[in-house]
Order: sequence, then C-alpha cells, then structure tokens
Amino acid sequence: MIDQRPDADPPASGRSGPQRWKVVVAIVLLVLTLGGWGAYRLSDGRNEDPGVTACGAADAFVRAGRGEEVAADDVTRVGRLFEDSRHEDLKAKGVLVAGLVQRVQDGQAAGFSPGAELYRRRLSEAVPELVAACANHGVTVED
Repeated sequence: MIDQRPDADPPASGRSGPQRWKVVVAIVLLVLTLGGWGAYRLSDGRNEDPGVTACGAADAFVRAGRGEEVAADDVTRVGRLFEDSRHEDLKAKGVLVAGLVQRVQDGQAAGFSPGAELYRRRLSEAVPELVAACANHGVTVED
C-alpha cells in the first residue's frame, strides 16, 4: 500500500548529502584557484624585485661608463632601486656603480683631477659586473 499522507518523506532522488558536499567543495576550490591565478596574471610583475626593475634602466650606467652625461635624478632613482633589492649581488653592484657614476660626473663638473680618473677606471670595471649580475636575473642591459 502506498502512503498518501501529505507529510510523508518524498522518495530520495539525485545525490545524497555527502556527495553534494563533495561537489560544493570542488566548485569552491576551482573558483578560488581560478581567482588566485587571475589575480597573479593581473599583477603582471608588480612584485618584481626593485633591483631587477633597476636592471631595466641600468643602460644609463653603461652610457655613463662610456663618458656620456646621465641626469643626476636618473642616477639617484636607479641607485635607490638597487639599494632596495633583495638580491645581494644586484644591491652591491648597483649601489657601487651608482656611487661611481655620481663621483665621476661630479669630478667632470668640477674639472678633471687624478681622483676622478681613478673613479672612471673603477666605473669601467664595475659596469660589466653589474651587467653580468642583471643577466643572472634574466635582464639584458642594453648599451
């Protein structure tokens, strides 16, 4: 005999409770994964190390090493980026080159002296070291 009472439980159809939870959890994980991946793609390198960023502008140091005049603001800005780097090699070489560029350009402005020639020689040695350090971090410094 079939129970015709209105308060009778309907027959079970579809998925049971534990299976529903598995589907819900899978969907939530998928959404979180896709959301995280999307956020990462949208950041587009905004978390890049400042020293690596500075390598992209280090061509100014290469030009200064060849004797070209570089704006003091550019030297200071790029030097600060190297100073904030988490990579010790970029920090050490970038700060050294920035300081040498400033000293060489200050010496040129004041007239050449024996000290300025020593700074210029050291700069010509330090620039290739900086270019190599940038290359180790995947950045090619144009000259």
